Amino acid sequence: MRFIAAMILLITALPGLYAQQQSQPPALKEHFGEADDPVNEYLNTSLAPIRENFKKINATKQWKQVKSVNIEKGEGGTARFYYAGSGLQKIAARQFGEMSQLLSEYYLLHGKLSFVYETEMRYQQPFDTAGAEIITTRSYFSNDHLAHQLNSEDCGAPFSSDYLEEERKRLYESYGQLLQLVKER
Repeated sequence: MRFIAAMILLITALPGLYAQQQSQPPALKEHFGEADDPVNEYLNTSLAPIRENFKKINATKQWKQVKSVNIEKGEGGTARFYYAGSGLQKIAARQFGEMSQLLSEYYLLHGKLSFVYETEMRYQQPFDTAGAEIITTRSYFSNDHLAHQLNSEDCGAPFSSDYLEEERKRLYESYGQLLQLVKER
């Protein structure tokens, strides 16, 4: 009789345990109230307006409008579009995967993409943040050109022009897909 009772208890508990295991981990936080500290001194002058814009946008407390759109790719996610008096200022796209979570923040300056801050959390086990690795990539744009990129996994040496061009294409493709999402809504 105890065996049957234990089996019934186990069978009724399994769906809850499975659902708990499949739930999404805590979300990465957007970069509000932060400044982008210079790393490479030789670029301080050219990157200063981008850094100031990043700081200004992240210090904004009141937005004219914030739109949220669901992302149906992978394990799902959301994109938030932040609007101020002069139009779209920032997009924060959060995407979940079985083995990672990606937060991509796109910043606009004078209506053009100026900075992309990507934070990726890579899990050791599916949907488990314990012992997760955090990788950050900061991409700086000037006149639609990827002028500089910093990645927490690299040694700090500048990337090749071919690599930067591929990254520019990747980031603009993602940015374009997000803009299309908000237009369809």
